[in-house]
Amino acid sequence: MFVRVCEFFCGIGIFFFALILLNNAIGKSPDRLKNALSKRLGNGYFECFLGFLSSALTQSSTAVNSILVSLTDTGVVKRKSSYFLIMGTNIGTTLTAFFAVIAKINISQLIICIPFFSSLLIMLINKEKIKPVLHYISIVSLIFAGLYIVNTTVPYFLERFDIARLKSSSNMFLFLLATISTALCQSSALISVLTVTLSGYGMLTFEGAMFMIMGANLGTCGTALLSSLGKNKDAKMVAWFNIILNVVGILLHMFLYYTHLFSWLEKLNVALDTKIALFHAFFNVATTLFVFPFVQSIDHIKIGKKVITFYE
Repeated sequence: MFVRVCEFFCGIGIFFFALILLNNAIGKSPDRLKNALSKRLGNGYFECFLGFLSSALTQSSTAVNSILVSLTDTGVVKRKSSYFLIMGTNIGTTLTAFFAVIAKINISQLIICIPFFSSLLIMLINKEKIKPVLHYISIVSLIFAGLYIVNTTVPYFLERFDIARLKSSSNMFLFLLATISTALCQSSALISVLTVTLSGYGMLTFEGAMFMIMGANLGTCGTALLSSLGKNKDAKMVAWFNIILNVVGILLHMFLYYTHLFSWLEKLNVALDTKIALFHAFFNVATTLFVFPFVQSIDHIKIGKKVITFYE
């Protein structure tokens, strides 16, 4: 138990240290990055697609959103652009649930090997223009390494929990369980995969799994919020936008659930795990479509102003 707890905090430590390194590295060359990104960012639809692509390829919206907080803090990415990117990352991470249905695929295991090869190249290559790029790549991969270490400790703690009792648990208990578990392991993808897998084995009902998916979406906001500590006001607003986005999504889908507008999904003639993967995708797509037209208005409202002032 003690070793697993140490591994858990080791992973969290590597994650936050990598974010500090990334923040410092970006701060040394902000003008070059600003010029490169300003030419491509500015269109909400493209920014959503870019966020989708980033989390779809990395299978970690937690890491991508935390990096966005750092980029906003250094002024590399504008606050409003980060809002659209976050909506895209939330959609992209839903692919992980489908991977759980199709096969056991985890690109993070490949990403965490990158520091070894990039470090070798930094020592062997003499071109100074390439070294900063390899430096950035190493830091980003360390973020995933930290999250991966945290994820590997979670099954150990889950073994000490009676999973068979989940099916008879209340929806609110499952929602809170998924929220807290995601906040601790810093990976909504992991909890989503576990939810899909457990529902496939008949250990969860459709309603219970649905509430766990919503809880996982809320729990993943904790990492971005923690990474915004010590950052400027724009970075904090980006972290709070992530929370507001998911809270709006949860309220919207709870309304749909209690008004029985989700009966069509429950009646689909597919396996339960496929239904849950479809719900995960529907949740994030529908939430993005609902919030998308109001981003400009939300940007003018000082999100979490009192809370941000408290942190400052």
